[in-house]
Amino acid sequence: MRPLIATFTIIIAVSLTSCSSKERYLAEGKKYYEQKDYQKAILAFRRVLAADANSADASYYLGLSELAREEDLMAAVTALRRAVALNPTNLDARTKLGDIFFGLYAGSPEHPRLAREEASGHARYLLSQNPKS
Repeated sequence: MRPLIATFTIIIAVSLTSCSSKERYLAEGKKYYEQKDYQKAILAFRRVLAADANSADASYYLGLSELAREEDLMAAVTALRRAVALNPTNLDARTKLGDIFFGLYAGSPEHPRLAREEASGHARYLLSQNPKS
């Protein structure tokens, strides 16, 4: 019985530590993002995602940080798509993706159909949520 209680206690302690670490890294990442220190923000959000791959907030802020850094558009798109997949009601993530793909559609004749379809999909969803927008 004692080994079972000890094992259960260790599992709870690790879970609580992991949870507080994720929250701490998420808060740090948001602080770095607000300070426009995008590289540090990206590292903090990646730490959160290493601990919890299903963190919609970390995915969203990772996408915003990658977008603001302006070095890796695909990393930003990947993170924002993940944020939307995890939280389909994240209207800001959908708006950012719509803006990105509309810009690609308007500025790049190489892949207009794909960019137009993605931008249109996000626009339709956003309009369904707020018809007056």
